[in-house]
Amino acid sequence: MKVSGLIFTTPLSPDPCTPTGLASITLTPGSASVTPGQSVQFAATGVDDCGGATTVNATWSANAPNGLFSTSTEGTYTVTVTDGSVSASATVTVAAIPNT
Repeated sequence: MKVSGLIFTTPLSPDPCTPTGLASITLTPGSASVTPGQSVQFAATGVDDCGGATTVNATWSANAPNGLFSTSTEGTYTVTVTDGSVSASATVTVAAIPNT
């Protein structure tokens, strides 16, 4: 008996990594420089322990509710987002444009 045209395949093994939670958060932008009165909208991106994208249940610092930073006072500020024990920070420098 002749058998032709058969293709045997080995099933793919399951992904060796099963995500169990948030591993890191990245803030975008990572830093910003603005003049007094300008705003900066930050976005938080989560990465799980397998390297895939995941949701961040963000708690933002008081100076950036919902990721929106704004102030009329010059200085250097830190914006922080936290989800459980994982956090990320970005620096915002607020300075007036010098007169020339």
